[in-house]
Amino acid sequence: MNLQGLLDRVVSDHRPSLATLRYDIELAIPKVAEKWKPWFDDPRDIHGSAFCTDVRLILLRMRELRGPMRGDTLLTSCGSGLSVQVSDCRGMDFRVRRWPSKKLHGERVRAVVSPIAGEQLVSRVPAAVGEQMILDEGEQVQLFPAAMATPAGKYEVFSLWWPTADGMGLSEAVLAAVVDVDNASRVQILATSALPPVTDSPLLAASATRIAVPGDDFGEYTPPVVGSGTDDDSDKPA
Repeated sequence: MNLQGLLDRVVSDHRPSLATLRYDIELAIPKVAEKWKPWFDDPRDIHGSAFCTDVRLILLRMRELRGPMRGDTLLTSCGSGLSVQVSDCRGMDFRVRRWPSKKLHGERVRAVVSPIAGEQLVSRVPAAVGEQMILDEGEQVQLFPAAMATPAGKYEVFSLWWPTADGMGLSEAVLAAVVDVDNASRVQILATSALPPVTDSPLLAASATRIAVPGDDFGEYTPPVVGSGTDDDSDKPA
């Protein structure tokens, strides 16, 4: 199973909508830090559960107030436990949540394959340069034990994000295939694909089109407006 190819295809198919998701996460994180500022000068002191819950709540509310957008290919809804559920019309869905371990970064993922005779995911040797990396490669002590088969077996897709070092902004957001996301000792990040940049969001594209462009040296090539009174006015009587 080519999990990397699957994630890359989802990002490609929903590029504008996933760029908007990144844009919303970038807005939500500093809003949470600002909300708690009267009690916590440093947002890193906020309990993780409270911080993440507030990020999810703001994400849901922002997207609810915005409503549907032209060309948006993803639908956002509130799932169990105030989870942010994102889906498309073809049955693909994922949840948005914080990266499951503070000790790891987006580039450190565990490569896995499915054995021919079964469906359980197993560990494999380190990948070549430019491919997925083994999670514990180069570590003296394994961060997560490399079990021959994961207890859950099947992966789930998430949009994972993690904050900057100061807790005031978004460091990165990715689409990821994950096993055992709720178990810190067994969680495995099988593959990741970064969410598109915010500049690909139709929100920013719409803002750009509303900005008035001053006259330039090529104004003479601009098609005349009907009824504008110019010499080229097509409505002028012969």
